[in-house]
Amino acid sequence: MDDGDAVSLELLVNNESGVKIVDVVSVTFDRATLRESHLESAPKDFTLDAVELGVKNYSLLINGTLVNKSKSTIGFTGTLLWFYIPDRGRFIFSLVPREGYEFAKIAVVDDNRIEFTLNNERYEWLSSESILPNGGTWNLWVLHDTHYTPLFGSESSVPRTPSKGPNVFDKIEGALIKQGASLMLNLPGRSGGNKTGPVLPQRVIVGGADSMDNLLPKGP
Repeated sequence: MDDGDAVSLELLVNNESGVKIVDVVSVTFDRATLRESHLESAPKDFTLDAVELGVKNYSLLINGTLVNKSKSTIGFTGTLLWFYIPDRGRFIFSLVPREGYEFAKIAVVDDNRIEFTLNNERYEWLSSESILPNGGTWNLWVLHDTHYTPLFGSESSVPRTPSKGPNVFDKIEGALIKQGASLMLNLPGRSGGNKTGPVLPQRVIVGGADSMDNLLPKGP
């Protein structure tokens, strides 16, 4: 056989109708001739809106206090990233402003970290990998969506069973104090007085999208 020749192989034959299923095998020494040139979609101009953001295995902090974390290695990607925190609303992040939406240039993406301050609170969203494909430090636009309501409701923290008396941490502290110890146990779930522990984990929701229409459609 020479370069460019083809061989026809009969795979199935219907003896009654004469219909055949045939496979044609082409032979060539140039691989380029075996592939047809085609485009997956129509070409368009490159813009910042085509650059995807992504977070994986993240931690979310407010004023330095951890409020939520995820060990997911799949993460979330999109030209838009967002997270929702009960009692604070949803925060949508974009590399560019979006026409018709009230984005403000108040955040910075620095390699694996998004940081911004709003209402005297400092937010840090940390990813285990770079948030942008090529890293770097860039301004980031933020839309504060205060009207967003998640499917699970508006609870501000993890539900807790009402306390019927001192819990285990209070009992441990009481026993140590009776023995002459002076301490402050900084543990979650303590009750009574001004004993305050760390912020309980929040029911945070995070996600990514490629269009504002998917997150916050404009009204008619």
